[in-house]
Amino acid sequence: MKKKIISTALSIAMAASLAGCAAAPEEQGFCDAISESGRVSQIYTVNCVSTEESAYEGTTELLTEHPEINTIAALNEFMSLGSGYAVRDLGVEAAYNVVNGHPLHSDHIDTTTTYVSVSNMYEPDIQRMIFRFDEPS
Repeated sequence: MKKKIISTALSIAMAASLAGCAAAPEEQGFCDAISESGRVSQIYTVNCVSTEESAYEGTTELLTEHPEINTIAALNEFMSLGSGYAVRDLGVEAAYNVVNGHPLHSDHIDTTTTYVSVSNMYEPDIQRMIFRFDEPS
């Protein structure tokens, strides 16, 4: 039996390095590659110093301003930690509800994350998160 992969439009938040930084080519490469997948509706970026605190502030800003965000890309350890703490503290669902005037339903917000590394980036489940695998029509 074939699995049907559900295609969800990605609204991505990315705490990016400051312009001219050594990481800029990798960030641009990520944006280009993920955009080519056909699943991206929007990529929101905020330029940050490569620190946990700066990524926290930038991610919090993006989640507050764009509640439709359903994916966060962090391309180094500091950006990952800062973005993760922002999601933990703010919560995507909470940000969405607060911005849209909806009441919070619970004190507990599920902020499931997946760590992608060199050792697991080629696993099928990780590839499905990143790339579109539609059945031929």
